[in-house]
Amino acid sequence: MFVAQLSFSAKQLDSTVGDLVKELVHFSYHQGLIVHLENDIIYSKNGNIILQCITPEKYKFDTIDRSYIFGKLEELQVSITIDYLGEATFAPDVCSCANSGFYILLASDFIPLTCGICGNAVPLYRIPPTYASDPSYYDINCWNKVNLAWSSIEFYSVHEAFAQKELCDIQSHQNQQALAIRDKIETLSGVECYYFIEELRHINNLNAETVDICPGCEDKWTVCDFSDRYELKCKSCKLVTNGCI
Repeated sequence: MFVAQLSFSAKQLDSTVGDLVKELVHFSYHQGLIVHLENDIIYSKNGNIILQCITPEKYKFDTIDRSYIFGKLEELQVSITIDYLGEATFAPDVCSCANSGFYILLASDFIPLTCGICGNAVPLYRIPPTYASDPSYYDINCWNKVNLAWSSIEFYSVHEAFAQKELCDIQSHQNQQALAIRDKIETLSGVECYYFIEELRHINNLNAETVDICPGCEDKWTVCDFSDRYELKCKSCKLVTNGCI
């Protein structure tokens, strides 16, 4: 992944331009072009608007359709410069496999989809849009944000038990959303997709026998043989997890 700097300049930068820049950031995020903002939008002393972000690959801003917003900026005579400042060393690597074979959906601070072969992040724009009304990946990104929020609540809030249930119970609203998204990714891309469910041993009152079985089909988990990042899998339910036994 790379750190990109987007600069917007015009004779007059007002709130209209600022709102369009924010709209562009929002659009780019849900298109998978921006996966992390390095800082808030900066209004520089020389009259430019500058933002730095993490993008999965170089030059993808030129290949994704964003004519609606860019057309408005051009009408306002706003020029846009995109510079790549270097690799984002703290971000995960991006998949370079010719054929991923299968995907794994899991919450992430960057991209919630990984390659089942190499284990690296798969930019969302490599799969067909999953949110038809935009089209974008709005549903995946919203699910991911909520999942990360639940993870934060789990460790730092009095609502810990409820957060654990949302993350670990296969019947929770959060996990049911994930399973629907997983199925949609598989249908649209034609690539098999697994879902990583949080460690089931976190749920209160589960005994060893209960934790030892897949929550989807109630058969025993099997040892995950396609990646050392995950301990267990269920082939029929297309689930992977860690630390259940």
